[in-house]
Amino acid sequence: MAGAASELIVIREGLLMAWKRKIQHLDLETDADALSKMLKNPEAFKDHDLGNVIRDVASLLARDWDVAIFHAKRYVNQIADALAHIGRTRVKKGEKETYFYPHADIFDQYAAEILAYQPQA
Repeated sequence: MAGAASELIVIREGLLMAWKRKIQHLDLETDADALSKMLKNPEAFKDHDLGNVIRDVASLLARDWDVAIFHAKRYVNQIADALAHIGRTRVKKGEKETYFYPHADIFDQYAAEILAYQPQA
């Protein structure tokens, strides 16, 4: 449960950040299938222990923008896993770090993934 709560809070913060930066089209990926289901149908989880956070995220998703929610299997989402590891091991509890560019520790992996998804000419 703690992992789901943490991820929901991070999703909420990321959505708030994207909204403030006026991003109109956003892909939201989570490797937690249950969270993906909660975000796609928040009313079904209104009595859940995380109901308040789910409602917060749902209200952000309902704003005037295009947010697509995807479930990405953990083994596919290695960059998010690496960022989560950085957050768990390098950021002090209660503090927050914001990255607008790929962290140096994952830059090579990020660049390789971007190249892998480029359309072939």
